[in-house]
Amino acid sequence: MIALAVSLTALLTAQPSGRPSNAVLRRAYQAARSSTVQVIGPKASGTGIIVGAAGEVLTSPQYVGLNDAKVLWDGGQVPAHVALADARLKVALVEISAPGTFPSVAVKLQDSLEVGSWVIGVVQPLGKHPSVVFGKVSRPGGGEAIFAQAELSLPPGTPVFDEQSRLIGLAVERSGKHATRILPLSTIKAQLTAFLSP
Repeated sequence: MIALAVSLTALLTAQPSGRPSNAVLRRAYQAARSSTVQVIGPKASGTGIIVGAAGEVLTSPQYVGLNDAKVLWDGGQVPAHVALADARLKVALVEISAPGTFPSVAVKLQDSLEVGSWVIGVVQPLGKHPSVVFGKVSRPGGGEAIFAQAELSLPPGTPVFDEQSRLIGLAVERSGKHATRILPLSTIKAQLTAFLSP
């Protein structure tokens, strides 16, 4: 917790006015803390976020195999089934194959991310303390322009929150040194609905 406070203080002093407050960043961290997991695939591992109480996790396709993956949960690795892996959208949905109810995050569906709005990413590298970063949306996304873009650097699979600590998208790839492409949650939901419909 001390490390988090130090990193938040450093971020706050470096950003221009109008940035998210310390309280907003802490709420985003708290919202993500219990729902953020590590997904382990055959070639790489990275972050995922629990979006369903039955153990549904959004992550990057690069962290999953063709049919399965593993999720670090409750101190151990549990198997997970790959329900969807979309190379075009750069998103995967895995379902944890373990009994119980999982802490899903609050979500916000919106057609596009508003240019100039602040978004918050909670990065949790394997074996390291999580860090909170934030930046402004520079390109909206939604409709024809599937991906939004924000002025912050996030690894694929990182959950992206609004200032009310609601999940609004997933970081899918870096775009240069200081920008990230984000897939809005509404686009993910539309793709899942189309995929799961008979």
